[in-house]
Amino acid sequence: MRTRLLALCAALVGVLVVGCSSVPETPVEGAEATRSASVRPTPSPTFSVVPGAPMPTEVPAVGLVTTGRPVTVIAHGNGAPEACLGGVRTSYPPQCGGPELVGFDWADYPGHFIESRAVKFGEFVLTGRYDGTSLQVTSAVPLAQYDEPKAESRLPDQSTRCPEPVGGWRVVDEKRTNARAVREVLAVARHLTGFADAWVDRSRVPSGTGASASADLASDRTHWFTVNVQVAQDLAAATRSLRKVWGGALCVTAAPYSLARLSAVQVRIVRRPGVLMSSVEGGAVEARVVHDNGVVQAWADATYGPGLVTIRSALVPVS
Repeated sequence: MRTRLLALCAALVGVLVVGCSSVPETPVEGAEATRSASVRPTPSPTFSVVPGAPMPTEVPAVGLVTTGRPVTVIAHGNGAPEACLGGVRTSYPPQCGGPELVGFDWADYPGHFIESRAVKFGEFVLTGRYDGTSLQVTSAVPLAQYDEPKAESRLPDQSTRCPEPVGGWRVVDEKRTNARAVREVLAVARHLTGFADAWVDRSRVPSGTGASASADLASDRTHWFTVNVQVAQDLAAATRSLRKVWGGALCVTAAPYSLARLSAVQVRIVRRPGVLMSSVEGGAVEARVVHDNGVVQAWADATYGPGLVTIRSALVPVS
């Protein structure tokens, strides 16, 4: 899960993590995933959720909303321009779609869009009023004129979650503390009952001795590694299984949900009308919708339990 879960499938080149059980970000129509600003506002006080109710799909915004960052605007032939708030297929011209834009005129932006095969497309930061179907554009800033703020880091936290034991982290079995054992313990972790996540903390490797995980493995500096594993149940049983193959520092902690549980919810929620894409991120399912003023998040909390699904809105209020 997360980017660290993608690396191990490439023979542990790069960051050491469990790889093959990753749940990829899933656009509704197979489009390549893109990210934008998100919001989790307070639900409307007039909205109540009936358990088992369908997900609300028409949630008009109040006041001005914005994409917050450039999104692809596209028009096919003489069709109306649309805002691509979900994924964009990387063909040429690109393929995507979204809410119709009212009041957007390509003639106002010469030099800021491309026309190919009767398709016009360009990137703009859009601001306007959303009525649940279309966006009445009040401002469109071309990509070339957009002053992009410093991106917030989304790198996974690969620190060790356990407090340091009395006397410090120690190797308990030298014979099972090597590069092969690292691969084996991560493989065992992935098959544990209630498995949620696994990674290797390399922060104790002395500075300058290894520039990368693959270099540390090749030089067998694994006695400085701390293997972290999260499971949703029976930590003691998980620890016993992991200790059969790994003799180095080990930290086993509890996770609220297993990867299997999150994956099952992700499969269900991505099929809901109004969901642009979904992924498993940070121990929760993230689902992106066109706009949410709190009612979709309230539905997700009532349906799946608080904290399991995080709703991210492609359109956010203008501050």
